[in-house]
Amino acid sequence: MKELADAAPKFEDISPVFPVADVTAALAFYRDRLGFDLGWIWGAPPTLANICRDAISISLTLKPGEAGTGEGYVGLRGIDAYHAELRARGVAVGELDNRAYGMRDFDLLDVDGNRLVFGEETAP
Repeated sequence: MKELADAAPKFEDISPVFPVADVTAALAFYRDRLGFDLGWIWGAPPTLANICRDAISISLTLKPGEAGTGEGYVGLRGIDAYHAELRARGVAVGELDNRAYGMRDFDLLDVDGNRLVFGEETAP
């Protein structure tokens, strides 16, 4: 146990919380359109849920008055393939391009207007 107490902090993940007007509709968008999986769901009808894909997760909370105020930047590998995947599913996505800040990225809005940016580091 002493080893754990002396270990340096290492941040491993984060789960932003996005306010939504309808948890069920938001879940459907993230699963069917963005290719995420259901992590968990709480309430009947649902008031809180979590979706995940690989090592990231996003929590969705029922807050109609705040819906669309969330924003997150998701780092991934294979940005071109994911952009193409979303376009094939009919998701309205922003322009995929190399940015001056060293990322190749694009953005989109979920069904509530929460903004997600997906990016991959470009070679230095």
